[in-house]
Amino acid sequence: MDKKSAIQLSVNFLVIIIISMVVFTFGISFIYNIMRGAESLKDMTLGDIDQRISELMCGTNEKICIEKDTFYLEPKDLKIFTIKILNIEPSVEKLEFLISVKNGSYIDSDNNILEPGEYTNNIIVMPESRVEEIRQNEAKHIGVGFQLPKTGVEPGTYIFNLKVYKGSNEFEENLYDRIHKLYIKVK
Repeated sequence: MDKKSAIQLSVNFLVIIIISMVVFTFGISFIYNIMRGAESLKDMTLGDIDQRISELMCGTNEKICIEKDTFYLEPKDLKIFTIKILNIEPSVEKLEFLISVKNGSYIDSDNNILEPGEYTNNIIVMPESRVEEIRQNEAKHIGVGFQLPKTGVEPGTYIFNLKVYKGSNEFEENLYDRIHKLYIKVK
């Protein structure tokens, strides 16, 4: 009986050692994978990160998506709105889109709302309009920059109207989606 218990104890010991080694190996593998993932995140550029964030924020079926519609601007600042346009027009394989950014309302520091023509807007928009060709069922990310000159801009909220047209003309019947608002806040 003593020999049988000794052999049984040895077999139990070996089984525990083997299970321990397997668990240890899985643990090392798990930690290695986490560290490798951290390295790949470190190697990403800001553009890659922005691309992934905008993909998360924009739904897959939205025609036009703006990842962030409000920015604070200070003199000499340049801020870029990233706009994703998805071509879901069934009739054409490639389609031209006209992207247009125009002055909208202005809300001064006393919360008075002024319409275009009632105020002076010196914020530089780059570009105010452009034409992009997008293939059917594909999306394109487009940047529109806003820059504040050193002087000459009153504090408040400047609202810009973003319109995207099918084709290269600004006809209201060619409007691809609703009018989107971009907000620039100046202190």
